Amino acid sequence: MRSASTFAVALSFGLIASLAHAENRRPSNWGGGPNGYDVTLDTETKLSGASSVCLSKSPQDTKHKFGTIVQAVSASKYAGKRLRFSGYIKTQDVTSYAGLWLRVDSANRGSVAFDNMESRPITGTKNWYKYEIVLDIPEDGAMINFGALLKGDGKIWIEDLSFEIVTDTIEPTHELIRPTNQKITIPTSLALEPQNLSFDT
Repeated sequence: MRSASTFAVALSFGLIASLAHAENRRPSNWGGGPNGYDVTLDTETKLSGASSVCLSKSPQDTKHKFGTIVQAVSASKYAGKRLRFSGYIKTQDVTSYAGLWLRVDSANRGSVAFDNMESRPITGTKNWYKYEIVLDIPEDGAMINFGALLKGDGKIWIEDLSFEIVTDTIEPTHELIRPTNQKITIPTSLALEPQNLSFDT
């Protein structure tokens, strides 16, 4: 899997902005990609809400190795706290792996926290199950990037995501990473809280 710094570039806010809700029924407030992976609302395969979001590899594409759904929010509400990001995922014929992912960026130190479930991958075909990432958000954390990913071929559905501040009795799923030490421009337009976590629109 790519390093955190490479992943940070691939999932920059520019990607989020350019791949926002469009006529192909992407969920509002979410981006995704790259080309070769499709991101669509699915009103047929769902768990409890009006729809899930489906991330799938295009059979014709042989160039791209992984795709994501992605959103970015301000870290101001969560800085200095322990955050649990959880949600339900259903998989079909995943050849490499799938999972949730979350990355925290500091304006001055680059990426400072990261977990993409590579150490506990979801593979093959599995029914709906709740997965989680728990990370400490550094005091200088400025932007939280999060979503779900699919590496390789297959298809996944995601629903009922949630953000929750937890106590230190809940163990982190990944230790803090070595900062990537690049300057990151933090958009002033970031929402203070995640949007459309249920994929109802």
